[in-house]
Amino acid sequence: MTKSVVKKKSLDIKKPLPAVTGVVRHSIEVDQMNTNNLSNQEQIIQSWFEPALHTLKALIKKCEENLERIKADTKNAAVKRDDFKDVLVRQHRITYNHAEEIIKSLGRAGRIRYLVAHTFRLKKAVKHEYIC
Repeated sequence: MTKSVVKKKSLDIKKPLPAVTGVVRHSIEVDQMNTNNLSNQEQIIQSWFEPALHTLKALIKKCEENLERIKADTKNAAVKRDDFKDVLVRQHRITYNHAEEIIKSLGRAGRIRYLVAHTFRLKKAVKHEYIC
């Protein structure tokens, strides 16, 4: 190869953009999140209430159908916590930690009821869901 061909090939190579911009942006977002009130973080978690409750209702419905099939009482329908967390992670593409925070927040808000350490149920009187 001649020198002119080598120069042309080197000019065709595009240089990647510096990665610093993403890092700076992320650190600015983290700083803003730390300086704002926790209400912003709470609002982010609470914005997941409806999608999470919708997912839980689907799991409870499936459990009720299984109980009907074996002719058992459908009032005993409950979902395991780990199953609910796994479905949240899979369907909504969130992290396990975020799913855990959503579940804890639903419990603190009284939207779900813990039956055992690992079992939930919806609250029927208030039309909420329970999680196992």
